[in-house]
Amino acid sequence: MGDNSKTERVATNQPHPKGTAMLNSVGLGTEYKNVTANVFIGYSAGDKILDEIRQANESVRICTPNLGFSAKITELLDNKIRNTGVKVGIVTVCSEKEKNSKEHRAALRKLLEYKGDSAVCDKLDLLVYKSRVYQEEKNSGSEYLQAHAKIYLIDNAVLYIPSANFTASGMEFNLETCTRIEKGSDANNKLIERMSALFDSLVSIENDLPAFTLEELESLLDKVDESNGE
Repeated sequence: MGDNSKTERVATNQPHPKGTAMLNSVGLGTEYKNVTANVFIGYSAGDKILDEIRQANESVRICTPNLGFSAKITELLDNKIRNTGVKVGIVTVCSEKEKNSKEHRAALRKLLEYKGDSAVCDKLDLLVYKSRVYQEEKNSGSEYLQAHAKIYLIDNAVLYIPSANFTASGMEFNLETCTRIEKGSDANNKLIERMSALFDSLVSIENDLPAFTLEELESLLDKVDESNGE
């Protein structure tokens, strides 16, 4: 992607009946045994993730259903995307009919800003799933992904599975739990490799999963802002 085209797709916007099977093929639904990890519980759990992101040398991949960028998070993202060679990948969700928080919408706007900047758009992989599962789509047999997992993968070497969303509250203020898994043992390596494969699948434009195009997402945000008088 070398231009700032707003019609570029981050994934096709039609549901695929084999979506769940595709995700299972890269490790969903699997129990990983004998994994060694460090667990932290407290108000600064998110700081540990932010510090690890700050030290990333190659890639940062984040799956989170909620976004909300404080000045600290925005500065960190700006530095990684604009000033380093680190590739950032973010998988999140946005509802078509339910009200998304103002913070979530503002964060999505920021990510669209990066995708609209030809100088840095290649530095960010963005996939925004349509989170609402409609009854008629259920009845048709189509499968939609409800992405609620919080996963942070840094340099394909360190995996965080926390309770915290990539928000100011989750990263800086809330009491959260945080599990850190590092490459080393065979069990740890297998889990991290599978999470890396999962991210590759989620952000691939070849996957027919129910995601917004960049143009659709911007149009939705404009519509919501207008209806809210913002």
